[in-house]
Amino acid sequence: FGIAKIVDDGVRAPTLTATRQVLGSLHYLAPEHLEAPEQVDHRVDLYALGVIFYELLTGQLPLGLYEPPSRVQDRVDQSLDSIVLKTLSRKPDHRYQNASELDAELDQIVTALKDRPATPASAPDVLKSTQKTGPESVSVPFTCDAANGLSSAIGALHIENDTLYAEFKVNLLGYLKSTTHVTQLPRTDLTRLELIPSFFGSKLVLSARTISALGELPNAETGRVELKIKRDDEGRALELTRALGFGSTQTVTRSSDSGPVAWPNEPSDFVRMLFGVSMIFCGLLNAGALAVCIYLFADQFSDAKLVVAMIAPAVLIGPLVILQIVTGILSIVGRVRALGLATCIISMLPLSPIWIFSFPVSIWAYRSFKRNETNVPSVAKQDRWGTTTLMLMRESRWARVTGVFSTLGAAALLAAVVGFQWGFYPVEMHYRVVDSDVQSRELEQAVQSRLQTSQGYRGISVDRDRVGNPTMLRVRTWQRYQASVEDLLGVQEVPQLVWLESAESTETENPTSIPVAPGLKTDSFWTVEQGLGPAIRPATDPFQLSPKFVVKFATESGLKSNQVTIELTSAGRKEIEKHDADSVGGIGLVIGGVVEALAPIESISQKSITFQLSDASNFTPSSITAAIRGPHVPTPLERLE
Repeated sequence: FGIAKIVDDGVRAPTLTATRQVLGSLHYLAPEHLEAPEQVDHRVDLYALGVIFYELLTGQLPLGLYEPPSRVQDRVDQSLDSIVLKTLSRKPDHRYQNASELDAELDQIVTALKDRPATPASAPDVLKSTQKTGPESVSVPFTCDAANGLSSAIGALHIENDTLYAEFKVNLLGYLKSTTHVTQLPRTDLTRLELIPSFFGSKLVLSARTISALGELPNAETGRVELKIKRDDEGRALELTRALGFGSTQTVTRSSDSGPVAWPNEPSDFVRMLFGVSMIFCGLLNAGALAVCIYLFADQFSDAKLVVAMIAPAVLIGPLVILQIVTGILSIVGRVRALGLATCIISMLPLSPIWIFSFPVSIWAYRSFKRNETNVPSVAKQDRWGTTTLMLMRESRWARVTGVFSTLGAAALLAAVVGFQWGFYPVEMHYRVVDSDVQSRELEQAVQSRLQTSQGYRGISVDRDRVGNPTMLRVRTWQRYQASVEDLLGVQEVPQLVWLESAESTETENPTSIPVAPGLKTDSFWTVEQGLGPAIRPATDPFQLSPKFVVKFATESGLKSNQVTIELTSAGRKEIEKHDADSVGGIGLVIGGVVEALAPIESISQKSITFQLSDASNFTPSSITAAIRGPHVPTPLERLE
């Protein structure tokens, strides 16, 4: 039946491009013998033996698109089909790899035929198999679009001898090619065959143990093929899946031309409606969260940072909003099990603050969708998809590894969301230096000394002009501590104290007066009206409140929000008593030439002074205590938004 290979090294191996000849009998040559004769091995002999088998059983040569031997001759047992077709496989790796494998399977078939009980039928009929697998009369038309969008496949599916056959033609840019392709998928090679319903039709999802087993079907290289099935053919398609051991029988939910269709694993109408309403509600909540995020970002950033900060939540939360609302609407009007499962899994991820609500809802819905899978036949359950596979919508041998990384990523994202909600993300505060003649080093030292008490302080930098004068102060901190930094720099100069004349004083020798901040009660003091508002007549000259005069500050415990108390050291008490005068009504706290707080005489004791701030004051107790603690900032700083 032909020479398989020339083993003499002295003889040049003929090729198609040289002599146009190949040694061997044409009808018994394996395909690789014609394509690369110098690379053939012993498996071409097994192919030739398969041709002999086919010829012995049918009286014909396996030319072109040949049928299994049992379809040509009724006397041939169907158990021989798989052996002959495997021996005649076009790819050497799909054939028997040695004669011992072939011999072992033939022995098993011979033994099974001998042990089969005799029937009254004739001898030829005894050899004919009595077991039929699958509805051979069922043919399901399908279409399949390629991923590139340029081509599609149009064909039909049918079952023969526990093998799924897909016969189709390719439609390229609207032109239907005349060549018919045939793909054979034995049940042992299939890992998934699932009919997934949708609103207008269904899709039949195929997956195999190897990509090569999917043959020339569109998108076979992804390991997953989706065939579109018309609604009228759903019943036949479901019958086809069950014939191969996939699918389950549940409550009838829809009918087609071929009869009622019992979808596998479909939730009840109540569960489906409740799931749809919940997803719409989650989508609306996420839309609100997206609006809040954009508003907060717009208040914190500007320029390019604002654009990035507004696009980021829109990209992250926007698709989730659309997916949840669309899934909710489709779940109410129809059955979208695959889309519902995918939406459940995505909603479990902490992509937005609404995750706290959507997570338990998604867990409940997911379990409701998958609850009836215990009724699936064992043959179909052995290759059940997991959560990670459903997320990625494809089978992968690295599903567990991907699941671990997905979990870690979700945990990191959750930590980032929580951190953002609590303000643990870096920001930069900008201050304009009003007096550019100040020394940069002096300014940096003063600001650093002020901010060292802030937990969120991360450093400063100073921008200078061409001659080296400071123009801009940049303070790096966490968003959570912005108010603390602003308070510490709110009062840049060390405050002063001044004794003030009481309202009952009759002394008028001192014609000067100090303006009073709006909102302060000045009933206990000598007050005069000026063009810009009230002013208080001082009894002494102002003197600086040195940090060494103060033991500690109290701004919260037992005090109102607009009160600040300072406890004095012995040196501080002596300094204040040294400036004491007659007919005084209390002490004023002077900041920037304005009395910002007042302490009536009854608020002054031997050890402490309690000042009352105006409700309309721009200063806070913490900013004043920071200024008293010092040091003096050598230039005014103007906060820029």
